[in-house]
Amino acid sequence: WLFREFVSMLKADRIRILRKRWLVDPDASSRVALRGLMDPELRQPKGWAYIFINPAKQVHKRRDDEVGTLIHELAHVLLPKTSERKILRIEDILTKTFTREQRAILKQFIPRHEVKRYPRSPASTALTR
Repeated sequence: WLFREFVSMLKADRIRILRKRWLVDPDASSRVALRGLMDPELRQPKGWAYIFINPAKQVHKRRDDEVGTLIHELAHVLLPKTSERKILRIEDILTKTFTREQRAILKQFIPRHEVKRYPRSPASTALTR
């Protein structure tokens, strides 16, 4: 069920996935690198969101490791009120239970290129038009 939900969200273009180096938590004072980020501040009014994945080798040794981070961030989108601890458990369980084919399908949604900057927030683009 969760796999089908993840794929339907990704196919419906409700989520935009971006790979960005130097990904840090904008709310934390420490500059610790994150594996991924689903920033609720960048949520679009039409019900879609940005997911950032850190492609740095220190964070993800291989591109296949980014699928676990994608699962984690998709769980945040699908289950927004769930605690981080439970999301980590969900990620661990799903990463182990998804088949190789399912992980390959999810990997297809992760772009190969990296972005240099964060996209503009919807509020700031609306004000500049």
